[in-house]
Amino acid sequence: MKKLNNHIVICGFGKNGEIAGNGLGVSKRDLVFIEKNADVINNYNNEKGYQLLHDDAVLESVLVEAGVERASTIITTLPSDADNVFITLTAKELNPQIQIIAKATERNTEKKLRRAGADHVVMPDRVGGSYMASLVTRPSVVQFLEILNGDHDSEYSLEEINHNLLKDKFKNLSLGEMDVKNKTGATVLAFKDKKEGFVFNPNSDAICDEGDVIILLGNKKSIQSFREEFVK
Repeated sequence: MKKLNNHIVICGFGKNGEIAGNGLGVSKRDLVFIEKNADVINNYNNEKGYQLLHDDAVLESVLVEAGVERASTIITTLPSDADNVFITLTAKELNPQIQIIAKATERNTEKKLRRAGADHVVMPDRVGGSYMASLVTRPSVVQFLEILNGDHDSEYSLEEINHNLLKDKFKNLSLGEMDVKNKTGATVLAFKDKKEGFVFNPNSDAICDEGDVIILLGNKKSIQSFREEFVK
């Protein structure tokens, strides 16, 4: 664990924590789970080779042991909102650059978590309710998004590529000059501009500059072709 760098720490190996871990499996990133319930760890068949740390994530010494100071992201999914706020505060103090994704149960906790340094706050109950409503009002849209999210067997997926990952010869070019569709078969679905935010179906004259992100839609072959052609 001391050798890990740029890894992801997940506090809590309950339902939300395990689902987050499964979702991150395709990223091939190193994961460290912190779980204080020994039964949860002992009863888990760790076929995926997760790093499992049996301890209390609220303790600063445990976060240090999990390598939070070297981690890129921490996800805290504990049942207690107060614990998630405390972990957020501690993690931000140990590593000011770390990305923090925190779970909240009560609505008024969201502001506290953001003040504590959380980049994203997820409220499972709110997400679940919105999802069920969308199944009534926009079922086809939900099905389409599930396919892109990998919840169904599909060869198509979404991928994001940061400007700093591009080969030097493609940096600061317009999307038209990059000609992604003809070169790889992938489609530039959206473009995250550091000034304007998300731009959907961007024009060919949009320039990929420092801090920008390209959102791609494609099958496995076209996404791989993009990486081989455009990414370092």
